[in-house]
Amino acid sequence: MIANSNIPDCFYRISIKALVLDNQGRFLLCRESDNWWNLPGGGLEYGESPRETLKREIKEEMGLDLVSMEDQPSYFFIAKHRQ
Repeated sequence: MIANSNIPDCFYRISIKALVLDNQGRFLLCRESDNWWNLPGGGLEYGESPRETLKREIKEEMGLDLVSMEDQPSYFFIAKHRQ
């Protein structure tokens, strides 16, 4: 049962991930609770923009505030959720 009645019964879970680079061109990776490495980010909430998602998730997961972000995403990937 979905708590928010505005969300349709059938929907895709969209994950928004960021490529975060430091001054040396290294990517930031996060180690998940299942020991898999992943890009920082998380699930797009209903009514939220991808930019808002990244800001929120990076703040929640790492306590970091984003300094800059591209206006438009560069890549889209579709992948099956791993179990």
